[in-house]
Amino acid sequence: MARTLYRREDADRISIDDPERALHEHQRASLAYLLWPVALYEQIVERATASRWYRYHIGQAFLFGAFGVAAAVLALSWPLVLALLLGNVPATLAIYAVAILLDAALFFAWLAAAIAYGKKAARGEAFEIRFLGALTRRLSAKR
Repeated sequence: MARTLYRREDADRISIDDPERALHEHQRASLAYLLWPVALYEQIVERATASRWYRYHIGQAFLFGAFGVAAAVLALSWPLVLALLLGNVPATLAIYAVAILLDAALFFAWLAAAIAYGKKAARGEAFEIRFLGALTRRLSAKR
């Protein structure tokens, strides 16, 4: 994001005169990274006075959560599909043992990323998640 010129106003940035509004936006964006239904709610509710930073991070948090849910569904369903194809009880037990370990690793990786992104948003940093950048820009441009 570009910075504004010295002593100029930018309608898309939060005014220095309103630090409480900036704090609330940072807190809501931070929460949205961990609890993506909050981001969905914030996408639906019209906030005419929301900054561009806020709209961008809410969109990014929503996409991050949606991709996390899609990854979780895939991670939880592949053992079932594979077990149905094999039809072997010992193989099914082995598949589910591996799947539980992989699911736990995936969950903790997602949780660590969500907490890290939430902390950055709470500090008011402007950052972009690499694989979501183009989609987030399109989503925030529509709002």
